[in-house]
Amino acid sequence: MEEIQIISPWQGKGVFRALYSFLISTLPSGICWVEAYVNKNNIKSQGILKHLGLNCAGEIKEKDIYHFRGKYSDLLEWYFRIE
Repeated sequence: MEEIQIISPWQGKGVFRALYSFLISTLPSGICWVEAYVNKNNIKSQGILKHLGLNCAGEIKEKDIYHFRGKYSDLLEWYFRIE
């Protein structure tokens, strides 16, 4: 996915969870890692990624972007814990 943005009126209504439900049901087995990139100024998205079990693995300085990475198994654990 390139980018996920959920407008305010739909936040907290299960859209994010539904999206991940679809992704988890269609992804092939054997995935080990999940990666994401977030603007350094987007504190909210950084918090979401940390909540999902991803950690900052580096940065792209010329683009003001952090690179996050985490285990796919941790993401699955998060997903099934909230389901």
